[in-house]
Amino acid sequence: GSGSLSTSDLIKWCTRLNKHGSANDHFLVFQEAVDAFTMKESDYARWRALIIRVGAVFGISRQRVDNFADQHSPTVSTTGAVLKVGRATLPIDSGASSDRMPFADTHHSRCLLERIAACVQLAEPTLLSGETGTGKTTVVQHLATLAGRPLAVFNLSQQSDSSDLLGGFRPVDISLIALRLRETFDALFARTFSKDKNAEFLEKVRVAHGKKDWRRLALLFNAAMGNAAKALESVEGERRKKQKITAENVDELRNEWAEFRASVVDFEALKGARMVFSFVEGALVRAARTGGWILLDEINLATAETLACLGGLLQRERSLLLAETGVRIPCHPSFRLFACMNPSNDVGKRELPPGLRSSFSEFFVHPPDANTDDLLSIIRSHLPANVPPAVCHRIIAFYRSAKQLASEHKLVDGANQRPHYSLRSLTRALTYARQNAQAYALKRALYDGLFMTFVTQLESTTQLVLVAELHKVFADDNIRQMLGHVPQGSPGSVL
Repeated sequence: GSGSLSTSDLIKWCTRLNKHGSANDHFLVFQEAVDAFTMKESDYARWRALIIRVGAVFGISRQRVDNFADQHSPTVSTTGAVLKVGRATLPIDSGASSDRMPFADTHHSRCLLERIAACVQLAEPTLLSGETGTGKTTVVQHLATLAGRPLAVFNLSQQSDSSDLLGGFRPVDISLIALRLRETFDALFARTFSKDKNAEFLEKVRVAHGKKDWRRLALLFNAAMGNAAKALESVEGERRKKQKITAENVDELRNEWAEFRASVVDFEALKGARMVFSFVEGALVRAARTGGWILLDEINLATAETLACLGGLLQRERSLLLAETGVRIPCHPSFRLFACMNPSNDVGKRELPPGLRSSFSEFFVHPPDANTDDLLSIIRSHLPANVPPAVCHRIIAFYRSAKQLASEHKLVDGANQRPHYSLRSLTRALTYARQNAQAYALKRALYDGLFMTFVTQLESTTQLVLVAELHKVFADDNIRQMLGHVPQGSPGSVL
C-alpha cells in the first residue's frame, strides 16, 4: 500500500465515531473505518479487497459494500448558512464566492468531496495523493467555493524556501501597509456594524485613504475602534433584530479588533515615512491568522527545511512560530490545511517524512477513467449542452484509446518518452473547444483542442496513429471541409 497503518489512524477513527455520538449505525462506522484505514491504498483492486474485509467485520454484506464502492453518491445541499455534504456538515461563510469554475458533479468527485468535508468538519489536515490530473486540487477548490471560504493554492518546488510560506522582512511602501490595514478594517467593520447605516463614515475612510492622508486615516480607524469597543461591551444587554454581534462571535470580534488596534499603533509610529522595512506575511501565515484555507500543491517536492515549518500546524494546539520575529501565531479556528502530491516515483519527488505524513488524513485519489458515466458528466460540464451524446461517447473512446496506446508504448513524444495523458489533458482540450466555439464552430474548435492537447507533443510517425483515432470522433463529418473552414475573428481583435 501507500503507507502502513498507525496508532494515529485508530485515534482518528475513534474521534470521528465520538463526534457522531453513537456507534450503533453499523454502516456509518463502516464508512468512517474505510476513510481511516483503507484510503491510503494506491492499488484499486487491493482497495476493493480491503473494504470487503472491513465490511465483513461490521456485518455489511458484500453486495452493499460493492454498491458503496460503485454507486454511493453523497447529497450536497445548502440550508441557510449550513452546507451538508453526505455525512459532513459545514458552516457557510457569509462572504461566499459566486465565481464557479466548471465542476463535473460525478460519483467520483462527490465521494471525494464528502471525505474532504468530513476532515474539514473535524479540522483534520488533509493530504490527497494520486496521479496528476485526477481532480485533487479541483475538488478542494469546489468545496471552498461552496463553503464561501478563501482558498490560497501554493505550488511548492525544490526551490521553495520557508520564507515563501511564512514571509519575511522586506522594504515596503507605506501605502501598501495602509492598503492592508484598510482591507482588514473593511472586513472587520462589515462584521461588526451595518455598512448602510455608516455609509457616510466609510466614505470618509475611503477619501482619506485615496488622498494618502495617513494621519486622518489613523484618526478614523481609532474612532471606529472606540465605537466597536462600546458595541462589544453592550452586546449582552441588547438583543436587537439583525444585530451583527452575537454572544457566539463577540470574543472572536474582540480579539480581532485588539489585533487591528496593535497594527494601527504600528502604522501611526511610521510618521509618514515613504519606505519602511516591514514583516510581510507569507500565504501560510495569512491563512492561519485570518481563518483562510490553504492548499500546498506538490508537497513532496519541498525541502526538509520548508516542511519543518508545518510541524506546529499539525499539532493539537495548531500554531506557527515565525523565526524572524520570534512570534508564535495561534491558528484561527476556521483555518484549514490541505496538501496534494503525485507519487514519489516522478522525477524530483520523494516520500514525505513518516511523522509528517501520519499527521494528515490521507486519501489516494484513483482516476475515474473506468467509469463511463463520470467521464460523460465531465465532458458535458465542459461543453455546451447541445453536443450530441454520440460525440461525447466518441470523445471517451478517443481518450481511452490515447491512454491505452501510450501505456503500450505505441506513442512517443519528441524526447522519445511515453506521453502522459490524464483528465487534465481532456478538460484542457474541452475548455479550449468551449472558449473558441463561437469563432470556429464547435466541432472545429473541439478538433483543434484535442489535436493540440494529445497529438502535437508526439513524434511525427506516432502522430499518425493517434490522428486516425481522433478522426473517429468526427466520423459523421467531412474532415477536410471542416479543417478548411477559416475561423471568424471577433470584431476588433488584432493579432
